[in-house]
Amino acid sequence: MHSTRSLKVCCGIWHQDVSTRSFKSCPLRVVVPTESVSSYMGDTALLRCEVTGEPMPVVRWQKNRDELPLTFDPDSRVVVLPSGSLQVSKVQPPDAATYRCLAENPGSARTGTDADLRVLPGVGGKSLTVLEGRKVQDSMKEGASEEESSEGGVQ
Repeated sequence: MHSTRSLKVCCGIWHQDVSTRSFKSCPLRVVVPTESVSSYMGDTALLRCEVTGEPMPVVRWQKNRDELPLTFDPDSRVVVLPSGSLQVSKVQPPDAATYRCLAENPGSARTGTDADLRVLPGVGGKSLTVLEGRKVQDSMKEGASEEESSEGGVQ
């Protein structure tokens, strides 16, 4: 039987594999923890959950403690990226929730911290209605009242 010698780093520790049949499992480690985010309606929100381990951990997500389907479909609004992070496109009010990243590999399981996705209304906290065929100007000047801005903002 042919044996090989190699050195590799696993979780910051050097391990020596004497043969191709030996396998060292490393517990998973959170590289980028999940943090709460705020996103305006229609924008894209990214909930990060990046983990490492040997073998590479499998990442799952929950929304309000219910499992989210694991999808890599680029046409879906909610996808788990190869990094393990959750991307929510075209954020809508029902997306506001508490999300949890769950990562596991053989021999270990780790639950990331819960993170809230807050959905903010409109752009910059203000909604803008535009009538078809009208031009829009940015007339929100410092010191201008909202009433003055609404009178001069749409022509």
